[in-house]
Amino acid sequence: MIYRFGDFPIKHKVFYRYAWRRISRTVEHIVTPSKFIKELLLERGVGADKISVIPSPPPARSAFAPFLPPAESGGFRFGYVGQISEHKGIRVLLDAFRKVLDQHEDVSLMLAGPVRSEFAKSCVELCERDEALRAKVFFLGAIEDVQGFYKACDVHIAPTLRVEPYGIVAVEAKLASR
Repeated sequence: MIYRFGDFPIKHKVFYRYAWRRISRTVEHIVTPSKFIKELLLERGVGADKISVIPSPPPARSAFAPFLPPAESGGFRFGYVGQISEHKGIRVLLDAFRKVLDQHEDVSLMLAGPVRSEFAKSCVELCERDEALRAKVFFLGAIEDVQGFYKACDVHIAPTLRVEPYGIVAVEAKLASR
């Protein structure tokens, strides 16, 4: 049996500790998408001979042009793709971008991701209340043409407040040379 493992091996509850002991004894081989997760599995007692790292390729996406704000002459565009959620560091990103705006007028920040949660809505409201942010921060919602989005950005930003086991957006951004 081969077990495809794509995220943190959870161990904070008795059930998960039991499940990991059982998996590590009965599964013949474990495939993981990153060296980071392999190291976590080794820490959990899985033998190195039972683990292979096979990175996942970026997902294929259909071509659909997202709305992008007009590029200002000489403007510099920062872009974020992902969940608009607290653990992704969005509030920290907005605070940092506000400080950038204090020194640079020719920048913009585009955030691509669904705005459904209360946290996401509070970020939109924060930007609407702040005159400088309102003119420079664009919430695009969910987009399909991720590669087109990256190419429209000068820099891709991937803030997070915790370790990402396999950040697919980083792989996609690298594919676009961002």
